[in-house]
Amino acid sequence: MKKWLVFLFAAAFLFRLVGLDQSLWLDEAISANVAMQKGFGEIIRDFSPTDFHPPLYYLMLKAWVSLFGSSEISVRFPSIIFSLLAGWMVYRIGKKLKDTHFGLWASAFFLFNPLIVYYSQEARMYMMATFFIAASFYFLLSRRFFLSAVSAAVAFFTFYGALFYIGSAIVYFLIKKQYKKVLIFLSISIIGLIILSPLFYQQFIHAKIQLVAVSNWSMVLGKITLKNLLLIPLKFSIGRISFYPKTPYYLIAGLWTLIVFYFILQGGVKNKKIFFFFFMPIFLGVVFSLFTPLLQYFRFIYAIPLMSLLFVYATYKSPMRFVLLAGFVSAGAVYVFISAFHREDWKTLAKDVVKCKSVYMVYASSDAMKYYCKNIRIKDLSELMNVSEKEIMILPYSSDIYGIEYQRVLLNKKYGILHKKTYRRLVLETWQRK
Repeated sequence: MKKWLVFLFAAAFLFRLVGLDQSLWLDEAISANVAMQKGFGEIIRDFSPTDFHPPLYYLMLKAWVSLFGSSEISVRFPSIIFSLLAGWMVYRIGKKLKDTHFGLWASAFFLFNPLIVYYSQEARMYMMATFFIAASFYFLLSRRFFLSAVSAAVAFFTFYGALFYIGSAIVYFLIKKQYKKVLIFLSISIIGLIILSPLFYQQFIHAKIQLVAVSNWSMVLGKITLKNLLLIPLKFSIGRISFYPKTPYYLIAGLWTLIVFYFILQGGVKNKKIFFFFFMPIFLGVVFSLFTPLLQYFRFIYAIPLMSLLFVYATYKSPMRFVLLAGFVSAGAVYVFISAFHREDWKTLAKDVVKCKSVYMVYASSDAMKYYCKNIRIKDLSELMNVSEKEIMILPYSSDIYGIEYQRVLLNKKYGILHKKTYRRLVLETWQRK
């Protein structure tokens, strides 16, 4: 069994190395630029108040980049490590629940879940938070409630979405009338909230300003819509891959999602406690989104360790476990081996614009351009009213979110589009005055 465990984690590690040097996208570039350009104190004092996440991940990444550099591979490597550590915790949980065979399969479902594979290659905080929440649940099952609460608090210092897991634990203990455990989780959570409260208040004010100033900012945060609700089970099952035409995609992805969640429900019948901790954070997130938009599927990725355990309960010693795992591996392989499914290709785009003196784009969304083109002059898209050049380059990335009608402005100023070039969901436009 140990040989199979070593093989599983070695395969998962190698799987994550494929395409690891693909282009950083906007949010990853923000992480990289902060880690490169700011000191530890500056991250807390200058950057975090205008961000929407707690600072622990950025502080960790700063230390990492100081030792290993800031290439695409380097800034993504901590997420690989945390995803493997989370997989190890899932194995430990499964072993505690039943036996090593159970733990092995649970970790396999987690490590090769296509959404986990995708975010294992993302220079963001989600895998770090997933590890600490998986550790919290392991300690909870081990009846080491102080360590469980501390691990959950560390996850909260990494990613605010962990609050829904903490809330789920408190609700669970209240239902069970285990008030001493409620007190432990509440006490440590309140201490964490007090520590973060000055920063959180500044971020809350900034978020309110953004919602007013940026016309479609709620699109980014995730309004509670039928689409955003359905994307949670869909992406948990098939990952970030998508293709055209959409009708076959929705048929295939929808059918696979129904199969996956059938087995989740089957597992939930056999272990209601795990199903509660899988379902309740998502439910609390949906309720919270009625008041403040944040309903994006990736914000609940830390529920996938519980989902993986439910799979094994549903398929333990059944041939269906091979079918489910093969489906996950196939979806993950489509993403890692087919570059069309990789992230926005800022790297190639940067090579094409590096000879230009300037480019017009939304300045607030320019971190990826800054990462790859340190010398290019970036002009904010809102400055187009003052444009006078004969020929200009436009990168309309996120212009819809900021409500900038750049085309109308340029047409009014007698510009016509000369040509467009696409870089994996990025479009670079050249406009020329008539």
